[in-house]
Formats: sequence, structure tokens, C-alpha cells
Amino acid sequence: MTIDEEHNLVSWSEELQAVAVTPTASLINVVDEEKLNEIGERKTAFSNTWFSTQNSSTLKTVSKMTYNVLQNRFKANKDTVMWSCVKAREEVLRPKGYKSRYIACNARATN
Repeated sequence: MTIDEEHNLVSWSEELQAVAVTPTASLINVVDEEKLNEIGERKTAFSNTWFSTQNSSTLKTVSKMTYNVLQNRFKANKDTVMWSCVKAREEVLRPKGYKSRYIACNARATN
């Protein structure tokens, strides 16, 4: 079961899923570039355990690469970006200038 555009409980269908996903999907950008993705080659990359085993240099590299992609690839600014990570690593991973745009992984949506 799912909720349709009129907020009625209806049987799930691929058509309803497409209608629901399309607006959000258009806001998501996947960067498939070898140089930018090599730091996350392992299957467990960017998991909580992975973060806890990385040295500060690697974590700083992730932060700098994130900033680089936001600024140079997407021409983003703090008003057009939201980002998230494991709360314990927020400070070290925060891209420069995006502190106020952090969303905790466990944040709940509100109406």
C-alpha cells in the first residue's frame, strides 16, 4: 500500500512510484568520475566502521573533494545544498562554508 497524490491509501504500482520519485530524483546528482571516487572503492567505504578506521588526512581529503565538487562541478552555494554524514564525523567532513547546511542522518521530515 502507498499514498497517492490526493493522500488516499491505494495499492502500490510502478506508475505511482514513478510519480512520487521523479521530483526528488531530479535533485540527486551522482558523480561517476574515477579520480573522485577512488577513495571509496571498497564495498564498506563511507560506513560508520570505515570512518572510524580512517586517518585525519583521508577524512580531510573527503571534505576537500566534496567542497571541490560542490563549488566547481555544480556551482553550488550554501543556499542550494544539504549534506549529511555520521554525526561523529560531521566536523571533520564538513565542506568549508556549509556548516549550516548539515542534516543529521537521523533527522526526521516534518510537514
